[in-house]
Amino acid sequence: MCINERMKLLQNLLESPDIRRILQQTRLHSAIHRQLSGLLPRLLADHCLGCVARDDRLIVYTDSPAWATQLRFTLAPLLAELKSTFHARWQRVTVKVLPHPVAKTSQRRAPIPGDSIVAQMDSAAAFSSSTQIRSSLLRLTATWRARALDRRRQ
Repeated sequence: MCINERMKLLQNLLESPDIRRILQQTRLHSAIHRQLSGLLPRLLADHCLGCVARDDRLIVYTDSPAWATQLRFTLAPLLAELKSTFHARWQRVTVKVLPHPVAKTSQRRAPIPGDSIVAQMDSAAAFSSSTQIRSSLLRLTATWRARALDRRRQ
């Protein structure tokens, strides 16, 4: 498929009634959010993350349950003004809390003991009467040495 055909397909897609309807709804929701943010106190507006208009209700999204409670009390008297501005039939406002995205935590590296500690552990392994403890200590010190070497290479 050549570039001209792809461009034609893309143009047809962007001009489709479904995409136009989605864009129109997106613009409406953005306009409602801007208007609402202008009506709210600054601190509360910072926690108003977005709005979605449904048939009989306005859904407002926030970032925590504490701000949701504040928004519920503050939005009730503002509903009439918003309805008249947007010629809407909303009967109620629903406030929902968006879940926080799970931040990737950096993998915390366990501290690697210094050479003297590793040598002491080797010595303890040599004098251990238990073969299980001896082999465990030797595996541990081998791991520490390998990780220390890896970190030096980085």
